[in-house]
Parts: sequence; C-alpha cells; structure tokens
Amino acid sequence: SGVNMRYRADGTVCILEADKMEYENDAKSRAAAARITITMRPVVKMTIECIESLYVADSFLLSNPIHSSEFTYEGNTMRILLDKLDVVTYSKNPHEGAQTNSLISAPHLPGNIDLCVQNGMQLKKSEDGSLTRFGGRFHLYALKEERSAKIAVQFESFRNYLFAANTVSFCGSLPLDRVDTIDDFIFSAGDATMVRGHSTDEWSEAFQPRKQKVEQSNKSTNQPTPVIKLPFVSIADLKITIGLGASHKVGRVKDTSLIIAPFKGKAETTSKDL
Repeated sequence: SGVNMRYRADGTVCILEADKMEYENDAKSRAAAARITITMRPVVKMTIECIESLYVADSFLLSNPIHSSEFTYEGNTMRILLDKLDVVTYSKNPHEGAQTNSLISAPHLPGNIDLCVQNGMQLKKSEDGSLTRFGGRFHLYALKEERSAKIAVQFESFRNYLFAANTVSFCGSLPLDRVDTIDDFIFSAGDATMVRGHSTDEWSEAFQPRKQKVEQSNKSTNQPTPVIKLPFVSIADLKITIGLGASHKVGRVKDTSLIIAPFKGKAETTSKDL
C-alpha cells in the first residue's frame, strides 16, 4: 500500500517506494514490512525502515522487529545488512523429505551471499528455550563455486549455556558431491570459557539443531554417529578457562585455565582426531 514510483526516461532514475508491504504463501510463511524503497540504478538495492514480522514455516520466527536493513544485488552477490537479529528457530519434522544420517552438506547457493548483522544476534530454540547469543558484529560470506560452497564467518563474541568465546573466525569449503566433509577448515578464537559437568549429549544438543522426537526402530537407533572429514584442518592455539556454571558455584572451587596447542591436520583427519 502507499506505492509511489519515480522514473526518468534516460534510465538514470528508477525508484519504487511503498509505505507497507505484506507477503504470505501457501506454506504459511509470511512477512510484513514498513517504509520500503527499491532503486534500480546504479545497482539493485532495497532499503527497509522496519521489518515488522517474518515467519518461515518450520524454520524460524522473527522475535523482534528489525529496524534498518539493506539488500543489494550487484554482479552475482547479494549483500544483506541488518541492524540486529532476534529469532526463534524450529526443528523440521524428520518424517518429511529424504532421510540421511549426515550432519553437514553443502548448500546450493543461488549466488554469493554477504551477510552482516551490525549489533548482535540472538537465536532461541523453540524446543527447550535455550539461547545462543552473538555479540557485536556478525559477518558471513558464502562464495558459490562450480563444485563447492566456500563459507567464511567472523563474529566478536559467542555465548550459550556451555561455551563462550570472543573474536571468533572460521572458514572452509563444503564440496557439493560429498556430505560430512569440510575441506581446508581454518578456525581461530580469542579467550574462551567452558562449563564443566555436562554430558556429550548436552554438548551435541547445544551446537546442533534438535530433531523432533519420533519412534525409531532398533536398527535406526543403532546407526553410528557420522564422522566429519576435515582434510588439512588448521586450528590456532586457544586459551580456555573451564569452570562451574553460575548456578553451581561452590566455595574454594577454582576455575582451570589451559592453553590448547595449535593443530594441523592431514588428508585423512576427521572430527575424531580433534
């Protein structure tokens, strides 16, 4: 609604403005935004003063409006600039689609993606309410190649109920023809802290999407956990402080600090070696 268009015959000006825009599809995904401006010259760019609501079915729900966002398409790259992002994530029904036992597969990108969230991001799991927070600036770049997708991520800080770190960066290449493989994975971080006293299952749930509970046969429950192949992985040295969570603090129990030496992988290195 409230649509206005400005156009110059020589093509130097082509602007579309709208006071309000709403969208909904048959899958029940929906979005609403206010004060939108779309320009076609010199590049295709859309600025939105406020994304009021956004829901992608079975994926995520926007918890709070996004004030100030910009989407630019130039060459083969989509640049997305957001002020802040606060969403609730949902697990997909495991009965839907092809069933695989893989943890990682390469995304089929329509083009390059350059995403920047300037003032923090928060992800909340709908299943248990657990929070993952990224403080400060979060930057993701995905490069589409013929046989792989290259991903690079940087953020100022990270925190969930088990682990926290600052100045984190990592990158790697996900081959399209192989699952559970990250080629040339590189990871570095500043100081990190870990909370002791949690099981491996709790660590797995903290960093992986939780699947909806379904009845499984003995055969499926006995399937081995996939191993991630990490040929030529490189991990920088890391200072970690291990302590009790705030709710378990006990007098005279001190935190433990240690330095983890850098690690250089070989062609056959997997997640088990880490």
